[in-house]
Amino acid sequence: MTPREILDAIIAINPDNAFLRYIVDRIQDDNYRGLHISQHNRYDLERLNHILSGIYEVVENRQFRVPLGDDEGTREADCGEYYRIVDAVNRRAGIGTINSLKKNFFVDFQRMGLLDRFDKKGSPINGRGHVYYAQLTKDAISLLTNSSIIE
Repeated sequence: MTPREILDAIIAINPDNAFLRYIVDRIQDDNYRGLHISQHNRYDLERLNHILSGIYEVVENRQFRVPLGDDEGTREADCGEYYRIVDAVNRRAGIGTINSLKKNFFVDFQRMGLLDRFDKKGSPINGRGHVYYAQLTKDAISLLTNSSIIE
């Protein structure tokens, strides 16, 4: 079967099914990897704890500066805490780069209610926007500092 025949066969399952149409459209989209959708991150409680602990180790409950744009080897002078966070997360969880932390993990953590992200003026960002600052939420700190998951 050709790729077109495969896509046609998927739609033929149920032409009125919005999900099937979405999948076919998504596969054909030239910008498939360009959307910021968390589709590959998997977190168990241990990994989540290691990542959040790396952040907490450096800044505790304080807001910290996040570098703009992609990392191309030039470090922004006022983002020292962020770079220390990346190192701490790597040490604790064995994952995370300058880009993946802010572009993947921080987006997921915001959706989970574990991290707040802020624009240049310090206003909360809910969704897409230029992130200048981030901060662990009370729930994240509670998860890290309570003696049991029940708490």
